[in-house]
Amino acid sequence: LPPWYESAWALVMWIFLIGLTTILLAAWFVRFRTRQLAADKVRLEKMVEERTAELQRANNRLQTMVNIDSLTEISNRRRMDDYLDQVWAHCAAVKRQLSVLVIDVDHFKQYNDRHGHLAGDRLLQDLVTILGRCLRRSEDLLARYGGEEFLVVLPGAAADVAYKLGERMRKQVETSDLDI
Repeated sequence: LPPWYESAWALVMWIFLIGLTTILLAAWFVRFRTRQLAADKVRLEKMVEERTAELQRANNRLQTMVNIDSLTEISNRRRMDDYLDQVWAHCAAVKRQLSVLVIDVDHFKQYNDRHGHLAGDRLLQDLVTILGRCLRRSEDLLARYGGEEFLVVLPGAAADVAYKLGERMRKQVETSDLDI
């Protein structure tokens, strides 16, 4: 008789053990690789979320740079043009009134020449603060139209309401301690 390890049943057992070992190793490798891929997926998703948030912050900064006047920190002319187009179309569609106030700071050039550009900048910033406090609703828009010109867009305001608001703004500036 051949030794037991050379018998047919031993050969079957060896083939079975080698097959079982191969299957177990393959299962372990698949499980290991699946966990590794799942961890990589979580890490990549987190990176994508971080990059997306970073891009959103950058887009918000760009949007601010495009639409906000850097000196006065109110809407600039580009934003005002876009907003006025939108509001005009909406008010026309729903038959709602729309008023616009144009504000020009008298003698600003002389003030700037006499006190300097920094003082002129501070004056415009203080003026915007006063005018902004007079707005009626969140849909009202105060925008810098030009150097010392401002525009107030008043959706839903009749002419008499706009006139009263303009007078209120004028009185607030007149009674303030601004030295114009």
